[in-house]
Amino acid sequence: MVANRELAVIKELRGDSRQALTEVGRKLLIPGGSLFKLVRSLKEEGIIRKYCSLVDFSRLGYSVRVNLYVSVREKEKFQEFMLAHPSVNSLSRVMGDRFLAELVFVDMLELDGFLERLWEFGVQSKDVFHVVEEFKNEGFEPVTTTFK
Repeated sequence: MVANRELAVIKELRGDSRQALTEVGRKLLIPGGSLFKLVRSLKEEGIIRKYCSLVDFSRLGYSVRVNLYVSVREKEKFQEFMLAHPSVNSLSRVMGDRFLAELVFVDMLELDGFLERLWEFGVQSKDVFHVVEEFKNEGFEPVTTTFK
């Protein structure tokens, strides 16, 4: 189990991973050296896997976003294809060896071409949910007791 001190650091970094660790330390009253060691430890343990930016895809010209829920016979080949495809923003295996993917496309024609390719993997069932509006993304915050 992760200690409250570590959870407080994680919460700060999830809010803004670009802020300097010295700023995080100042907010949480953790000395710089201790904080650097703590963050390095979180990375080594695989708790912090990556720092990234949340992007508004529509402002980049990608107006079609969908969530795909699919079951296929050729699971390994499908997974390989999905992991390599640039339109796949996220991919998870869910209950019953089904997959859940978030996909991003420039237009419906591009989405249609992608969905046609899925038949190569022996689609057993497929549901496509078009994202009309997003209200929250990457908003999970670990629960901590007050730390300071």
